[in-house]
Amino acid sequence: MGLHPHNTFGLAVGCAIAAVRAGATAVELSVNGYCGGPGNADLAATALAFEAVYGVRTGIRTEELTHLARLGAEVTGCRTAWNHPITGPDAFCWGGLDFITQETAVDPLLHNCVEPSLVGNERRIPFTPDSGPYTLADRTAALGIDLPPAALDQLLDQVKQLMARENRLADDDDLRALARELG
Repeated sequence: MGLHPHNTFGLAVGCAIAAVRAGATAVELSVNGYCGGPGNADLAATALAFEAVYGVRTGIRTEELTHLARLGAEVTGCRTAWNHPITGPDAFCWGGLDFITQETAVDPLLHNCVEPSLVGNERRIPFTPDSGPYTLADRTAALGIDLPPAALDQLLDQVKQLMARENRLADDDDLRALARELG
């Protein structure tokens, strides 16, 4: 018995899991859920649910799933949502709020139940208007920028002014340039 689950109500992955638990021996999945209409169960999300949640070895090289998903989008011309589960570019991005960066430092699995590297993805922490001194300190340390606390406060003010003035998020190049100006 097998299943070809459509994603009409956003439940295709759950239906695939339920079907296997009920005895199905085959489930049709597709890269990025591609199929006519509402799509099918996504290969990456379903495979990772079986592997990480249920401990079922699928034989799928999960570390290649993000690459496969992005290749699928490139080949078909059908891009997935930025927050597409498991393989989306921001699937492991919770914004740059200080409490998020600090919690992630304590327990990387607090906001995501799996490590992004398990599927070849990455955790991204952008610097946003809501970011504060802890996120800035973490980001500058990762970039090899060593500033005293007073200079970090000045940098924070300048970065927030830049984001407001240019109506965009600050990137690493912005942080480097503004830090250089501080000396």
